[in-house]
Amino acid sequence: MLQRLPGLIDRALALASMAVVALLLICVLLGVFTRAAGEPLIWTDEVARLLMVWLACLGWTLASRRRSHIRVRYFLDKLPLSWQPQAERVMQAAIVLFGVLTTWYAADLVERNWEIEATSLAFSISWMYVPLVLAGVATAAQGVAEALRPEHRAPPMRAAAGMDDVAPVTPAGKGVE
Repeated sequence: MLQRLPGLIDRALALASMAVVALLLICVLLGVFTRAAGEPLIWTDEVARLLMVWLACLGWTLASRRRSHIRVRYFLDKLPLSWQPQAERVMQAAIVLFGVLTTWYAADLVERNWEIEATSLAFSISWMYVPLVLAGVATAAQGVAEALRPEHRAPPMRAAAGMDDVAPVTPAGKGVE
């Protein structure tokens, strides 16, 4: 069961993302059509902003889980192969720190804004910051999981990017044959 947990989490994140996209589309279309009809619903903009924040944080978490986020390997690839695992651990530690700090500051935002009500709806504006707490926790957890991988580094991105047949570039700028 524990081995299946990451897959279940990934599916839940994907389903939640799809639901938020559908809700966002409905909300924006409702706002557009009611404005065109001359009777705009004032709450659609606020709900759309809230849904965008939730969607961005769900996407951030999904991209991290799938390892499809932007990863610039330029400097890592310049290091000697024997140094790369240690450099990877340092990067994962930085990711964990980023996740912890994001969680810390986002939790503070949630607490500070809990009593503030949204402009057009009867709920706390803190719900705008809750997904940042969740994304921070997920980022820190993913960083720990990556740091504990047996090889201590991410697999080469060349094969994932379809570049496994491209010769690596030497410092002189010429391909290695």
